Amino acid sequence: MTFTKAQAEAKIGKLVHVRRPVLAKYGIAPGRTGKVAEALAPYTGESRRGEDGWFVYVLFKLPDRGTQLLRLDKAEYEQALEEF
Repeated sequence: MTFTKAQAEAKIGKLVHVRRPVLAKYGIAPGRTGKVAEALAPYTGESRRGEDGWFVYVLFKLPDRGTQLLRLDKAEYEQALEEF
């Protein structure tokens, strides 16, 4: 399940909190906070304006002062994150 262009772009700038261990496979534990940095269509060129197929990129700050940028589809976003 993916975002439409409008849905993805509306998420840009949102602060999020990881509420479930869905992102643990990427090293992002529950309790971590992040920010939606970007919304992009897949690089295939198949998505046209307003169609499904968009993703959001969430930037997480890590304890070692590094960062991690994750591309999430709508299902992962809704399962793992809570906006605040």
